[in-house]
Amino acid sequence: MSRKPDPYENDPFPRLLIVWGIPAALIAAASILFFRDPGTEGLIPCAFYQMTGIYCTGCGTTRAFHALLHGRVFEALSFNLFMMVWVWLVVYTLLAYWLRRLLRRPVLPAIRDWRWLIVAVLASALVFLILRNIPVWPLSWLAP
Repeated sequence: MSRKPDPYENDPFPRLLIVWGIPAALIAAASILFFRDPGTEGLIPCAFYQMTGIYCTGCGTTRAFHALLHGRVFEALSFNLFMMVWVWLVVYTLLAYWLRRLLRRPVLPAIRDWRWLIVAVLASALVFLILRNIPVWPLSWLAP
């Protein structure tokens, strides 16, 4: 099975942008999040929650990443269990893409069937959205 040719394979600018831009952006975002507590400083208010009073699937994610950067894993899981489980898919995908651009060859195995993965993420997001808004113990633990 041959892979599709990459139109940017020999163009150095996109490669440099990816190889240096992705880590720089992640370091900048992590630095801001490390030093500013979104729980007390309110970095990014959730517009969906403010309009509806319902916790969306992403509510608590910024606070969860802040806790994760400080090594408080259980606190991060309590802010947003869904994101802390599924974020590793995004990390893996970005890492695979970044390593492929850096080393100019695939290093990590590609995810074969994205369709089922997307269905699983969307279905679990919907279930999480419903469950975290039911104010009954133990489901109330899912609220941020």
